[in-house]
Amino acid sequence: MSNINNTKKKSKKCKLKIGQKVRTQIVDRELKRVLIVENVQNCFFKGGAMGFMSKGKKDEEEFIKKVNFLINLEEKSVKYKNAGLSGKKTKKGGLLSKIVNEDSGLFQTNSRKKYYYDIIVFSCTTNPPDHFIFSSHHYLRDSKQFKPYVETDGNRDRTYMGLNKNEGNNMILLPDHALTDGSDYHMEGNKKLIGIDFHPDLDISSLYRPFDNNHRSVFLNKQHYHNRGFIIHKGTTNKGCRSAFLHSDMKTTGLNKFLKCNNIVDMTVCGMGREHSVYLTLMDSLSFKNIKIRNIVTDATKNLGIELPLNTYPTDVEKELKSKKNEDFIDKSKFFKLLEKNNITLITVEILVDITNSEDIFDKQEKMGEIKGRISSLENFFAKAREEAPSDNLLERAKLPNKSKKNTKGKNRFSVLFE
Repeated sequence: MSNINNTKKKSKKCKLKIGQKVRTQIVDRELKRVLIVENVQNCFFKGGAMGFMSKGKKDEEEFIKKVNFLINLEEKSVKYKNAGLSGKKTKKGGLLSKIVNEDSGLFQTNSRKKYYYDIIVFSCTTNPPDHFIFSSHHYLRDSKQFKPYVETDGNRDRTYMGLNKNEGNNMILLPDHALTDGSDYHMEGNKKLIGIDFHPDLDISSLYRPFDNNHRSVFLNKQHYHNRGFIIHKGTTNKGCRSAFLHSDMKTTGLNKFLKCNNIVDMTVCGMGREHSVYLTLMDSLSFKNIKIRNIVTDATKNLGIELPLNTYPTDVEKELKSKKNEDFIDKSKFFKLLEKNNITLITVEILVDITNSEDIFDKQEKMGEIKGRISSLENFFAKAREEAPSDNLLERAKLPNKSKKNTKGKNRFSVLFE
């Protein structure tokens, strides 16, 4: 309890921009969770400048579905469903619980959802034209020493090393991508997909801001926003991209100040670049004591398949990542074992389905093997995921499954995602 109080006291001293102090719909937990979605931008998918390792459209569609599921993941709380009701009680049938199926007087406004993740942060790569990390930048100045970026089966032909005066070290040169002027794009049918933009199927509804199509001059007073979705940009004119927390010059992006001021203690990461920005975001977070729990959703992350960051991995892990072996096999992967050694919890979408659909979140943890201890310590900060149904005022009561009749034999719990 002392940890909660200390965190709360510190958060009062934090100064954020208007709209960055998050006021969520959730009232029964003080310390919160964040989901960081890395690089789900067009340039990293099939047809994009960095999408040359794509396994195909179907694989990408399944990946986006998983990310969207995480963004909208809810804890099953009848109490919160009831809190979002509107309408007029009728006399027909007496108690509300008896007239739900017959009465159209009550309806759900969807205003009270107990989201599992209080805040969604979309971490985006942003590069100005002619950025120093591009092979084209160097090629156009010295075509004898440097070549245009070419992706071939020969590993060393993929990238070319260059010295950057702003950072003073060798770096990996990449194709022009995520350009802030929108000049890198590809066509999908008649649709133009600009590289830096979010993937068209990504659910960005959490980024909604009312009246955002109006010029600020129309407001007489200072507008205020309370939303759960935010964007963090990585990289500037003189900096390369590293992680959601740090630019390549190891200067902060400002993300941790935002998380600290909003009492975030639990961080989960998914998205593109498992061996690059996803990994570095997790590792960079180890420097921040306000973050107590770190998770990676293994099946909602994807490797980019480009040259690895220099001096980042132990030799055996680097060899594994370059060979692309075991990258999806958690029990065998040296990469995932490296994460575990740093107290980063490996979870899957199915585990999260299991937790949030549980009547008693603590009972479900008994079945989670190695992650039980860490997940349990995480959940000690929060209330149970599901409330018992009240005996009277209930719209959802009639929809609750009869456990004695429910048959889940042969059905994967993860299948609820796509039904």
